[in-house]
Amino acid sequence: MEQQVEVKLLNYVFRFKRLKWEEEFAIKFPKNKDQTRIYLAYALVEVSGLKIESLAEATRVISALPTAIASRVFRIYKGQLRSNRNFTTAALFKAPEPAKYKMQLDIDEEERDKIAEQAQQVLSSRFSEKEIKEATEISHQIADASKLRGAVKVPANHAE
Repeated sequence: MEQQVEVKLLNYVFRFKRLKWEEEFAIKFPKNKDQTRIYLAYALVEVSGLKIESLAEATRVISALPTAIASRVFRIYKGQLRSNRNFTTAALFKAPEPAKYKMQLDIDEEERDKIAEQAQQVLSSRFSEKEIKEATEISHQIADASKLRGAVKVPANHAE
């Protein structure tokens, strides 16, 4: 349900709706016209239980008010609206400096290489050279049979 503001003047009760930002931007303010009256006319919903059906009708009702009263009604209307909701972001990711990030990547790569070398040494100690050659031949046969589908080319400067 949209928020409505009620303003009482003598025997009349004016109800105004909160205008959305799209509605506010769509308002066309003609030259030589009071902008507060036009804004109130767009926001006016009903007067003492009588629904306002069109903008022309609302403009006639608001134009009947004296200027001082119309400006007070506008202030009351704006003052009684709840404040706009402001959204903020929290805990944004702060990217590291590129040089520090590159250094960290190099350190991580060295650690991965050390772990891979240790794993290779453990496998070399468990299996004989003949078994390792057979295993590499089998993996080459599998790669050849797959016609290298899904394989990625290794750069020429990549050290094994």
